[in-house]
Amino acid sequence: MEKYNLTPTSENPTSEEFQSFKANYNRFYEEVFPNTSKAIKNFYVSQKGKITNISIYKLEAGTVIPVHTNYDPHILRCHMGLIVPEGDIGIMVEGERRQWEIGKFFAFDSMRPHTVWNKTPRARYVLSVDCYRATDRYEDVVAVHRALVDLRMKESKFSLGLSGGRSQLKLNVRKRYASEHEQHQ
Repeated sequence: MEKYNLTPTSENPTSEEFQSFKANYNRFYEEVFPNTSKAIKNFYVSQKGKITNISIYKLEAGTVIPVHTNYDPHILRCHMGLIVPEGDIGIMVEGERRQWEIGKFFAFDSMRPHTVWNKTPRARYVLSVDCYRATDRYEDVVAVHRALVDLRMKESKFSLGLSGGRSQLKLNVRKRYASEHEQHQ
């Protein structure tokens, strides 16, 4: 990862820092996943207006992301396994466990309490696609989503406008939906 400088240098970078970060971020995808990167670009263009974001997410070995929710009321998140090590690895959404499979998609509501873990010795990579929920008021949904992206970018350009997890859940909710890998106080 250091080769691609994907670690933010500050919470609110200058325009030059952000452009450098974004260039390294894009270079990472193009060099590590060249065929997937090309397919992502083509898919995004062909589905413009139906999807808001396509990313490749890396989950380091030994990582646990505590139970949290995202605030994207108009989005469903879809994951497809790209590199999925064998072992204790998965996602749990409102108590339902899933494990990524290479080449297979599943969708979930990231506004529901969810947790992710990788207790294997290798990193996990998934293709993540954020899709607009079906609605009769599509224009309103798009307008609200764009406003949320703008707010997130003002908070931190390194968010790339994506909804980050919010873990300020009540203790009883955290305990109810946490994986066995989490510690609660």
